[in-house]
Amino acid sequence: MKAIKITESNSAAIEAALKQCNGTATRHVYTAASEIANIAADAERRLAELQIPIKDRSGALFTSRSGHRLPNAYKDSRIVNRVVLERRSAAWWLVRVESERAWNDAGSEHLHLTARQDEIAVAHLRAGYQIIGQSASGRSNAAISSAQAVLTAVLQ
Repeated sequence: MKAIKITESNSAAIEAALKQCNGTATRHVYTAASEIANIAADAERRLAELQIPIKDRSGALFTSRSGHRLPNAYKDSRIVNRVVLERRSAAWWLVRVESERAWNDAGSEHLHLTARQDEIAVAHLRAGYQIIGQSASGRSNAAISSAQAVLTAVLQ
């Protein structure tokens, strides 16, 4: 499939791609461009929560599987969609729509980051806490005390 930029002006193309994938299925599948736009907005929100700057968001992937979890008593499989969105320089693009059979494992979403995006997210996370027994610089309190004792002894 040819990648489609997720914008309101491309709604017809997005819905055509979904319809081609779905065939006659209408339940448990994505059918509207607005559903895909909502998925893209959720993916963008997740990147923002990780404090990844807009200039570094390109290359992220977001996968979403339609449908919801069903009770274990639901014994039959059902047709669902799996869509793959790619964050490019200015927007999210629909790059793949697949039809899959699902039992009780539908309705999942996954964000996939580049190595650079991972570094940014981890750095943001680490800025929010300190390890017990270490100063903000990463040195242990014992090492700092030892260095201060040596410095005091030298200066006397």
